[in-house]
Amino acid sequence: LLSVDIEGGVNGISCIGIARSPSDCFVIPFFDRQGNRTFTEDVEATILRALAHVLANPSIPKVLQHSLYDNFVLTYIYRMPIFGVVDDTMVKHMEYFCELPKSLAFQTSIHTLEPYYKDERKGTDQQTFLTYCGKDCCVTYEINSSLNQLLASDADAQRHYRTNINILPGLLYME
Repeated sequence: LLSVDIEGGVNGISCIGIARSPSDCFVIPFFDRQGNRTFTEDVEATILRALAHVLANPSIPKVLQHSLYDNFVLTYIYRMPIFGVVDDTMVKHMEYFCELPKSLAFQTSIHTLEPYYKDERKGTDQQTFLTYCGKDCCVTYEINSSLNQLLASDADAQRHYRTNINILPGLLYME
């Protein structure tokens, strides 16, 4: 299972983070905080091809927070869809806490012990920003594990959640 997170939008992606656990991740920086490219075009193309290979592989399960956003942006900018999205923490959180906020910051505060870090996104320091992206991936992974425990004993909630996950590709297509 991989947790994936991008920083940026349709005007550009500054970095992509991938976590393999709540404490193990790496971040691929495409632009620094001043807007300068991190890699040469050839190196970036090689990285993007390898990344596309992993993200497009449906046999590699992936979890994201608000997967429609990341998937749309990667598809729009790079024609790099994410297949194999098995979990979306925003949708999963809604299954039990529909009346509460669904942001990653809020979910982090109730499903993990990670202190508040979301203000690190706005700093000018490159290392702090990349660490921020890595934390997003790691807490998404951890939140997903926490929510799995809640869903494990509720077959109706599991069915409802899976129905919502199964309609995400159609919603992405409509975007």
